[in-house]
Amino acid sequence: MKVSIIRVALAFVTAIAVQELPAARTAASASDMTFGGQPIAILADASELKIQTNRISGSGKVEFKENMGRLGQNTSHSVSFALSDGGKIVLSAYAQTGLSKGINFEFARAGKTLKVTLMKEGAAPQDASAQFTSINASRVIDLQIDVHNSESPAHILIWNGLEKEFHEDNALFNSAATNTAVAQGEGKMRGFALNNAVLFKATVSKPKLDHGHDHDHDHDH
Repeated sequence: MKVSIIRVALAFVTAIAVQELPAARTAASASDMTFGGQPIAILADASELKIQTNRISGSGKVEFKENMGRLGQNTSHSVSFALSDGGKIVLSAYAQTGLSKGINFEFARAGKTLKVTLMKEGAAPQDASAQFTSINASRVIDLQIDVHNSESPAHILIWNGLEKEFHEDNALFNSAATNTAVAQGEGKMRGFALNNAVLFKATVSKPKLDHGHDHDHDHDH
């Protein structure tokens, strides 16, 4: 009788332990999530996001844990993404923790048209869609985005990510040429807000265009 009671007790304890394992693994994986080898944190709508090593899909917000301080105030962002019709993705650069007070680049799809808006909290949105008519929004979109946050206003250049060389004269968008004034970001963080989108790549490096303070002379890296 005593042996039977012990066996029942052991079975009960084992069942509880097994049930608790998935939760423990989930908590560990949530704190150790990476994308493209980069540690990330989910800021919103975790249940609506699917995180894989080579893609983030769905709807929600993620922040890269490593700040951009080591790269300085000027950086280049290589991004690759796809949008469902009506979907959008927002890159926040030079933001504070939580992705506030940064420079926001919103890319939204309407059929094959890509709508591009530059935004900064407290300022009116800047529509840059007219410079992106060559992009088919129904396909995977590759962009290279230079953010020169040391300048005031910030100098923004965006190229087709498939370009081999990067100059001011082959940029899809150049804020200096279009008189688009975007205030500087106020932090060192970066991240993305997704709405029915898939993010395939998001890397950051030194800027592609190193013009110093002279817009008339550029040098490729």
